[in-house]
Amino acid sequence: MGYAFDGATRGINLTPGTTTVDVRDLYSRWKDWVRAEGSQWPPAFECVGGDEISPGVYITTYAFLANGWHVHPQEADHKLVVSGGVLLAGDGSDPILPTVGAFNVMVQYSQPIKTETVSTAGATVDFDELLDMANGVETGLTPRQALRLIAASAAGLLSGVEVLEPAFKAAVSGAKTRITATTDDVGNRLTVVTDLD
Repeated sequence: MGYAFDGATRGINLTPGTTTVDVRDLYSRWKDWVRAEGSQWPPAFECVGGDEISPGVYITTYAFLANGWHVHPQEADHKLVVSGGVLLAGDGSDPILPTVGAFNVMVQYSQPIKTETVSTAGATVDFDELLDMANGVETGLTPRQALRLIAASAAGLLSGVEVLEPAFKAAVSGAKTRITATTDDVGNRLTVVTDLD
């Protein structure tokens, strides 16, 4: 990978044959350039991440091009792969400029998958406690009770419709009538009795 830094134009020029940009490497080469000769120019990057958290494992690098700096791809038709971090321009523009000549450059951003891990050591989840949370759905209705009613009305056996007294049985077992109602002749419910146990 070849990079040529030009402080006067604030350009990071990819040298001929360079078809990949590793964001972490680009940032490191820029720091080398600043140490060697570029400290009089405005910084090219604002960077977060990139820290090694265990051997060979790094926090994703987010490199923001700043102060008008941009990447200039080589003057040739090619595919440019950007990997090893996230490369952005701080002003919201495209961090990679078009070629000066009439060349086609397809830029492929190969962004790392970011994961966050939360330690659950010593933590336990009591699902019964969650399902039986008082007023968990609405006043007087726990999540478990609401699920029983939903399952009965959606998947339980239904009887009594013809006499305007629909009854919905517990889903799967059908052993208990969960909802009984009286309706008028067009199906509007007039009374509803539920069995939540």
